[in-house]
Amino acid sequence: MKGEYRGFTLIELMVALTVSLILLLGLTMVFVGNSRSFSENERSSRRIENGRYALALMSDGIRHAGFYGEVANVTNLILTPAITLPAILPDPCVTDVASVRAALPLPIQGVDAPDPVPSCLPDHVSGTDVVVIRRANTTSIPAADALANGYYTQTSFCATQLPVFLLAQSSFTLQQKDCLSNAPVRQYHVEIYFVSPCSVATGAGGACQITDPAIPTLKRLELRPAGDTACPVFVQASWCLVPLVEGIENLQIEYGLDTSATLNGSPDTYTTKPASTAEWATVVALRIHVLARNVDQTGGYTDTKTYQLGLNADGTENNVAPGGAYQRHAYTEVVRVTNNSQRMERPLCRAPTTNCL
Repeated sequence: MKGEYRGFTLIELMVALTVSLILLLGLTMVFVGNSRSFSENERSSRRIENGRYALALMSDGIRHAGFYGEVANVTNLILTPAITLPAILPDPCVTDVASVRAALPLPIQGVDAPDPVPSCLPDHVSGTDVVVIRRANTTSIPAADALANGYYTQTSFCATQLPVFLLAQSSFTLQQKDCLSNAPVRQYHVEIYFVSPCSVATGAGGACQITDPAIPTLKRLELRPAGDTACPVFVQASWCLVPLVEGIENLQIEYGLDTSATLNGSPDTYTTKPASTAEWATVVALRIHVLARNVDQTGGYTDTKTYQLGLNADGTENNVAPGGAYQRHAYTEVVRVTNNSQRMERPLCRAPTTNCL
C-alpha cells in the first residue's frame, strides 16, 4: 500500500501568504510611525535647545556689556585723554583705535528693523534686529602676550600718572595704584549679533549664496586681531564671522531705559529704538525675542500660527506668521545690563568727578 502524501493546498498557501503580508504591513506601519515620531521628537528637541542656547549666548554677552576692567564708568572719571558721550551713534564697523575708543560710553547699541544694518555684516535676514555689545575681557593677560594689532584696555590710578585709561594696540606701560606693579591688560571685545539667511556660507567674506542651504542662523561678528588663526572667516581685516546657532529665524529686541529723574538702575520704559545717544547710555535691560524653527521640514505639516515678538516702534504688537512646513517656538527673556544698571544704583558714581572704583 502506497503511503499518503500530505501538504498545503493552493488555497491554504494563499491564505497564509495573505495573513503574512497583513502582519508584515502592520509591522512596517508601526516601524515607520515610530521612526517618524522619533525623528520629529529629535527635531523638536534640537529646536528647543537651539532657542535656549541662542538666548544664553546673547544673555551672557549682555550681562558683561560695559565691563571695562578697573574703570567703573568711563564718562564719570577724569581720564587722559577724556572720553565723552558721542553726539551721534557711532558706526560699529569702524575699527581704528580712536573710533573704537570713542564708542566706549555706549556698551549697548542696536539697529531696529527695517533701519539700515551695519555695513560690515556680510548678509542679514530682512526684518530682524541687530545688537552690538562692547566690553573688556573679565580675565587679564600679560602685556607681553598682547598682539600688535589687537585691542586691549589698561587703566592706571597711580598718583604720578593721573587716572589714565587706554584702549590701545601697544605700549602697555600703565601702573596700578601702588605705582610699582603693572596695571592689568585686558582684551577688548566688540560683538555684533545678527541673523544670517544661511548656516555655512560659501561667498566671499562669509556672504551667503543662493546655492547655500537656506538655514537661518544666529551669527556674531567679533572684533579680533587681523590674521587671528582661530577665526573661521574674516569678513574684513579685523572682523571675524562666527556662526552660533542654526534655526534662529527671527530676532527682535526691546531696550529698557532708566528714565527716572534720579536714576535707580531699573527700566522705566521699553522701546525698540532709543532716540539719542543719551538714551542709549541709559539702557539697563534688554527684552530679547527669538523665533526658532526646525532645520528640516515636517511632512504634511503647515504652520498656521502667529507669533508675537514684542512691540513695533509705534507701540503696536509685532506679530509674524512665517507659515510653511517648519515647526517653530518663540522665546522671550529679559536680561539686565548689569554694569550699566549697577552704576546707576550708586548715586556717588553719577557725579562727573567721582572715582567709582
